[in-house]
Amino acid sequence: MEPGDVKNLVGKCVLVTGAGRGLGRAIVNEFHRQGAKIYAVPKTKEKLDSLIDELPTNIIPICVDLSSWKETETALENLERVDCLVNNAAIMESQDFLEITEEMFDLQMNVNTKAVLHVSQIVARKMIAEGKPGSIVNITSVLGKKIFPTLGAYGTSKAALDMLTKVMAVELGPHKITVNNITPGMLPTDLVKKFINKKAALANVPAKVIEEGLEAFMATKSVRKEAYIEMAEIVRTVLFLASGENVHLTGTDVSVDGGFLLM
Repeated sequence: MEPGDVKNLVGKCVLVTGAGRGLGRAIVNEFHRQGAKIYAVPKTKEKLDSLIDELPTNIIPICVDLSSWKETETALENLERVDCLVNNAAIMESQDFLEITEEMFDLQMNVNTKAVLHVSQIVARKMIAEGKPGSIVNITSVLGKKIFPTLGAYGTSKAALDMLTKVMAVELGPHKITVNNITPGMLPTDLVKKFINKKAALANVPAKVIEEGLEAFMATKSVRKEAYIEMAEIVRTVLFLASGENVHLTGTDVSVDGGFLLM
């Protein structure tokens, strides 16, 4: 199912982080289909090259490790003003609380929270300098609102992002910049597959066993009794928040989670 056309995205300039795979790539593809010009920010050259092969026009790829403040500053310093920023890049590592290392905690906070702060600062300053309205969409997680064992560091980084979104909305609002969260439920992405594979390895069972158990658990928490959220549904919500048609919708959280947070 494809999102409906959003007429005022034609010719708009959008920046999407985590653009090389999964949800980020789906978002880039849809903005491209809608006629937008896109700064696509993947982490690796491999993802960058495949993105160029798939979408050779209206895509400006910027390969950068967002966990590095200095590298991000350098990569984005010559960026032109954009109309919408989608902060989608994320890292999720599974570790028991007593096993969380400084390195893994810092990495997830750096990518999932600090990079959102930094990229948003760079983009917002350019929006303000141009004196035109803009929108920022942050992709957060139900795990920032509900406890899931072994994902404490990831959940903490996403909970921090929830608060950061509200702060950004208040301080950027006078400049006509809207800032909102989208909180997806479980998506069929590489992050989830990696989590399943790690759990399977630790338990010494086939990954399918862990996957089926996780799907059954998530289905019980959904009002529709479905484990996964369709990627296209998140993409449609991103386009709605990016459209510029909802000028008074800011500082809010749009949970596209099948009712997970209600149960």
